[in-house]
Amino acid sequence: MRLSGGCTRLSSGSARLSSGSARLSSGSTRLSGGCTRSSGGCTPSSSGCTRWSGS
Repeated sequence: MRLSGGCTRLSSGSARLSSGSARLSSGSTRLSGGCTRSSGGCTPSSSGCTRWSGS
């Protein structure tokens, strides 16, 4: 998995944000108190935006 923007780096299928947490399950990402988008999308969060492309 490769990220663009350098906001958050996903490793081992999981990521932790300063203001929340992200969990990867079945190709989807869930953020506490934020939006959820997958497949090369952008996930807005309190600390910034998380972008990823590919898998």
